[in-house]
Amino acid sequence: MNFKSRGCVFLSKARIEDTDCNIPYYCICWKKLDKFP
Repeated sequence: MNFKSRGCVFLSKARIEDTDCNIPYYCICWKKLDKFP
């Protein structure tokens, strides 16, 4: 996965979206994506 990393990605049922986490939803650090299926 290649993201324009701004620190976090937001996981939803429909997509994985690169974001800066200024939204009120949970996000994960890009360092944890190496274990993402």
